[in-house]
Amino acid sequence: MSSNRNTESVGVSSATEPASPVETSDSAPCAAVRADPILAAAYDVLLDVGPARATLTEVARRAGVSRMTVYRRYAQLRTLVSEVLTFELVTLLDVAAAQATGSNDAVRIAETVSGAAEAIAGHPLMLRLISLDPAALLPQLVTRRGSTQRAAEGMLAAMLRESSDGSIRTRDPELTARIVVTAASAFVYTESLARSEGDRGERWEEFTTMIGAYLS
Repeated sequence: MSSNRNTESVGVSSATEPASPVETSDSAPCAAVRADPILAAAYDVLLDVGPARATLTEVARRAGVSRMTVYRRYAQLRTLVSEVLTFELVTLLDVAAAQATGSNDAVRIAETVSGAAEAIAGHPLMLRLISLDPAALLPQLVTRRGSTQRAAEGMLAAMLRESSDGSIRTRDPELTARIVVTAASAFVYTESLARSEGDRGERWEEFTTMIGAYLS
């Protein structure tokens, strides 16, 4: 049985404070991925060879389970990749939300988005995917939203709906979340270019300001 080897993607004041990047530990996956042998094996395979060369057969071998066990859960490799990326994203968003210290909801949400996006951009798995198979990520910017992006949009829309301090302009939370995640995706996917041009730190400060101004 052949596998589809394409991936799907990846919670300003008047004086906006730059978001602090979320701390990540070397190349270790998040707890939810580590706890599942199949997800942990997929994480390792993606780090080693990238999505273009990864197979469900190799994931099964590293997980110590049969191929059919993996195929019953994940008919396509891209579904498995998306689940790994989504678990990592949710963890980073939760950490970023806990670290946000802004003076109102607009500031805190801007810090959350920027902190999580910067952490994702520097995440070893994302860096590996961009290094080995950047073309696999391009559709998320130009033709479709992946499940990981949709998960981010859902979490952000929930934050916007829960805001009650009047700091966020009234608008459609789902549309706002989609726009913010699209902007964040562009920043994440161009992190390697920014690093090569020496503007990595400044761009995330500016991104925090940009999102805060949009929300306010």
